[in-house]
Amino acid sequence: VATAGLMVSRCAGDERYFGFLEVLFERQQQWAYSEEPLERLKDIAKQGGFTDASFDACLKNEDILDHIRDVQKRAYEQLEVGSTPTFFINGEKVEGAMPFADFEKIIAKHLPES
Repeated sequence: VATAGLMVSRCAGDERYFGFLEVLFERQQQWAYSEEPLERLKDIAKQGGFTDASFDACLKNEDILDHIRDVQKRAYEQLEVGSTPTFFINGEKVEGAMPFADFEKIIAKHLPES
């Protein structure tokens, strides 16, 4: 389902890509964990201007899917990313969900002291 969400964001176009991602994260509980995640995703996409046909065409777009798979493969093989979330902060790999306070400490150690 996450791949479908990313594909829809890509199909929305460069100008709307980040806006779609933001909405999908805000409404993640409504679509990603529903009984019919693709239908709920379609509902959100329609609010953003997609039609049934453009939504279906997007999810069948092999070029977008291949690009996503290529990025995933490179991340796994070259950067050894095996989980989400994974961040690289000045070369330090930080994996897994954590409280913001812990993440903030990791970031702080990489900032210049003022």
